[in-house]
Amino acid sequence: MSQSQYRVYDLSWDGRGVARDPSGRVVMIYGALPGDTVTADIHPTGPKGLLSGKITNIVTPSPDRIPHPCTYHHAFCLTTPLGSWRYECALSWKRKHLSETLRRVGEIQNPLLADPIPSPQTWGYRDRLELHLFSDRGRWSLGYCTPEGYAAVRDCLLGSRSLREGLTSLVNSLDALSIFPQALPTESDRCFSPNAVRILLRDNGRGGSVSVLFVQNPGKIDLIVVAQALAEAGFLGWQIRHAPNPKSRFFFSQIIDRNGDYQITHLIADSQELHADPTVFSQVNRSAAALMVDKVLEYLPDSANLLDLYGGYGAFALAFASRRGGRATVLESSVLAVKAGETFAQEHSLPVEFTCSDLAKAGLPVDHLEKFDAVILDPPRNGAHPQIVQRLNLEGPARLLYLSCHPATLARDLKQLSSYRASIFIPIDLFPQTPDLEALAVLERN
Repeated sequence: MSQSQYRVYDLSWDGRGVARDPSGRVVMIYGALPGDTVTADIHPTGPKGLLSGKITNIVTPSPDRIPHPCTYHHAFCLTTPLGSWRYECALSWKRKHLSETLRRVGEIQNPLLADPIPSPQTWGYRDRLELHLFSDRGRWSLGYCTPEGYAAVRDCLLGSRSLREGLTSLVNSLDALSIFPQALPTESDRCFSPNAVRILLRDNGRGGSVSVLFVQNPGKIDLIVVAQALAEAGFLGWQIRHAPNPKSRFFFSQIIDRNGDYQITHLIADSQELHADPTVFSQVNRSAAALMVDKVLEYLPDSANLLDLYGGYGAFALAFASRRGGRATVLESSVLAVKAGETFAQEHSLPVEFTCSDLAKAGLPVDHLEKFDAVILDPPRNGAHPQIVQRLNLEGPARLLYLSCHPATLARDLKQLSSYRASIFIPIDLFPQTPDLEALAVLERN
């Protein structure tokens, strides 16, 4: 490992400062921002010998650097790498990164980008936090997994007020436990132990918080003790779920214990309440997500027939039917999301139909795509399944609205959607203080 001085000129996709060493090789530095001159401990990583490291000292700060408000950031919790940068600068960089990715990966020349839609809140905006439960020097501990290892935290400034209060109470409850957590992974396991335990905290939409504990091996942890800690933390409701495969924990996990009211309330059309299980997906930033729904609806014709793919509980489809008199068909793989959406549509007599289908396996189980006036495509971070892209390319309607939180997969999929051209890209900042960005691509058929 070597320590040198570097002038930072850009950010990487994951929020690391980008500089070059004296030989011209690219160096990525955790904690550094464009305009900084820093010293850093650098070491080669990966099969290609990429250079990466951590900042050790800021020699000359960027003129746009501001004090980071989070204590844990200074202990190398890497969840908020842009928290030391003026928000306007972060938004400008995100827009630039989106544009460059569309050109480089998607081969879209001169993409038309709107000004980013900023988040109404830049801190305290998240309605869910997910942490790992660890054994740290013989004590129970909660924290985040980062590329640099495990970062124990007792608070998170990204979370809403109710989540921060719930997290603090849970940490205090764990501190009071006298039973040693022998079965839990330790910090040295670097978050990859098969015994890893994740805990999801969610704002319930009514001023309180609930929690879900995901356990891969229930026999390896004293669930009675953990249930006691959840109860004493003051959550309005909680679940303990067996998740054999942590990657699919939100879709395929089984409740083995529960208590209280753990339902989450989501607002449809600003005032109508939809209730769903805490494992049902929703955007983490309620206020910015409401602006995103408004923007999507601007590009849908009144009384149209809409196909909503990867539609969740129907945030777009239900709002469209309620506000604009349209019809919609929603395809979603989560049984609980479909149940929540169906219940809401029936209660409010909305012409929205739901089909539970794993699009990655089943393709697009819809006949006669020409009957739809528009499609919303809102896939997970790894993008749309190739079968879906191919079918839309061949038979898709005149307008396609593609929402993505990952510029590279958006650009990749748009390159394959050769039957469409993008009229505009609209960046929406759902994730302040992080390098992530939501983008709406408005596509018209050639």
